[in-house]
Amino acid sequence: MIAVKLFFVIVVSIFLVGCSPKGQTPPKAVKGVLDLRDWDFDPSKGSGTDGIINLDGEWEFYWKEFPVGESLELPADNRDFIQVPRAWNGHIVKRTTDTGEVVEETISGEGYATYRLKVLLKEGMDLGLRVPAEATSYELYLNNKILDKLGIIGTSKESSYPGIIIKYIKINTYNKNLEIYILISNFHSARSGLWKSIQLGLYGTILNLRVTNISKDIFISGILFIMGLYHFSLYYLRREDISPFYFGIFCMLIFIRTLIMGESYLNILFPNLNLSWSYTIEYLTICLGTPVFIEFMYSLFPNEINKNIKKFILYILLIISLNVVILPSLHFTKILIIIQIILILSILYGIYILFKAYNNHREGSNIFLIGFIFFSLSMINDILFNSNIINTGLYAPAGLVAFIFFQSYLLSSRFSKAFTDAKEQRQLVQTAKEEIERLNCTKDEFLANLSHEIKTPLVTIYGYSEMITLEENLPESTKEYGREIFKSAGHLNSYMDDVLLVTDLETNLQLDKKPVLFSELLKDSLRTLDPFLQEKNILPEISDSNDITITCDTLLFGRALGNVLKNGIVYNQADGTLKIRAEKKGQGVQISVVDSGIGISSEYHGKIFEKFFRVDSNLSYEVSGVGLGLFLAKKILELHGGSITVSSELGQGSEFVIEI
Repeated sequence: MIAVKLFFVIVVSIFLVGCSPKGQTPPKAVKGVLDLRDWDFDPSKGSGTDGIINLDGEWEFYWKEFPVGESLELPADNRDFIQVPRAWNGHIVKRTTDTGEVVEETISGEGYATYRLKVLLKEGMDLGLRVPAEATSYELYLNNKILDKLGIIGTSKESSYPGIIIKYIKINTYNKNLEIYILISNFHSARSGLWKSIQLGLYGTILNLRVTNISKDIFISGILFIMGLYHFSLYYLRREDISPFYFGIFCMLIFIRTLIMGESYLNILFPNLNLSWSYTIEYLTICLGTPVFIEFMYSLFPNEINKNIKKFILYILLIISLNVVILPSLHFTKILIIIQIILILSILYGIYILFKAYNNHREGSNIFLIGFIFFSLSMINDILFNSNIINTGLYAPAGLVAFIFFQSYLLSSRFSKAFTDAKEQRQLVQTAKEEIERLNCTKDEFLANLSHEIKTPLVTIYGYSEMITLEENLPESTKEYGREIFKSAGHLNSYMDDVLLVTDLETNLQLDKKPVLFSELLKDSLRTLDPFLQEKNILPEISDSNDITITCDTLLFGRALGNVLKNGIVYNQADGTLKIRAEKKGQGVQISVVDSGIGISSEYHGKIFEKFFRVDSNLSYEVSGVGLGLFLAKKILELHGGSITVSSELGQGSEFVIEI
């Protein structure tokens, strides 16, 4: 119990520290102008510096107006001001009719408009923007030049197409003033406008923010996924207790929601996932998660929950879920306020139930109540944040992770007591107790290592999914699910390897160099890539290199070589060629990898080695990844004192040359 209280104090302290202000108070835009001449964008100078800033405040607003001409002219008579961040829904605009009469219009989410903001800087510098997926399509102009776009803007539903990807954009400017135009159109969602903060900072700082956000989402989603599997295994071992099954389903739903919210990692994994499906997944995780969680509470405290209230919440949310599945996103997003009200009422009812259980001295009700209050506060925070009432951030997944600790403690105590009470079946008790202790040790290892090693949950995913595929008594459909989990875990493991290696390489990683035959390095890399070679039916052509020795960190250099080879395979054509040649050059070695793939336009030759860059092509979207493979290869080779270059043309394959 002391450990639980200590954990609660630590978590609360972390949130309080995270919410505490640092640096100077960020300025706000006033009448379309944001003065940042006194703002310091460099966060590396120590405490008191400023860093990234939200472009919040009063923006110029032009309802149903898009700028025209190269100078992006807008009618001065229609200029208005609107607060950012917030949806434009409910904003009142004034218009003058042909007769001179001034009329007021309360606008809805459907329509189009232009936002404009002038930013004053003390000097020109390399900056970056983090632009959320503003509903539902936009074009962003900087100093009269288009900088980026999401989807296709238009003045009608037929002429527009929505998008839902967060953008990180580099700004190369030497001007002291930035004039930002954002043209937004929306005919696919009930809410629209700049209802999330746009962030401005040094480009390197903005990219670090992306890595941090993605790592956090992967970390939390990994915990949720593992704990979902863990509770499913508890239910499998003891079918008479249904509570772990409901909690496992709830963890999986929030796991999916974590990937679709925040940094929208699911849209990074599946770039072609359209807005309607993203909204459907987002809404269903709440509409289905709420009744599942109430069923979980009912399985623990059946005497305290009114069955009629439970059925009412279940039926109404199932009806809403049906509407979410059937109706277009423009229509079902209009019932968000209803979902939020039901969710808040369910939270309050849950707290009431737990206080009632606590007064009735139900086992574990005190632990459950503490964890649920913490999770409830994070859920209410998310509701207020998504409604633009507060500007904090999304904390529900983190709140659920904290709740999991309390829940795991509660389930462990319930299991222990259940087996202790069955003393007359001594042999059964002993066997079951050993199994429970084994599972608890596994769980403790999860909870101890997850804070240090993000990859630990993925190892367990591999284990469970492989067990499913090898179990003879399971139906073939279940085994297929196991294979899909195993395959997806492999992709996620690869992405996490890349993200973690980026951090290691950028913190002065020490190399463990030793002589090694190039042929051995190549053999190991090709063995790992054999599934990709078989899929494309490619047989590598390898020149004789048995006498070539390289002094390197074998693990890291093998990783770099494998990334280059994989690039030449996955972007190759079926039955294509892959030629690998290594030869001595002076005191070094030159390695050439030539493929017959789609090729790379000359304008991207330098960019493909940048962090998170991917060439915009249909095949690039079909191939999963986050754009770190060639960046890592270049970084590793540079640590070895080497280099990598590319020679390629579209449709004529590519040649990567490594010198070390």
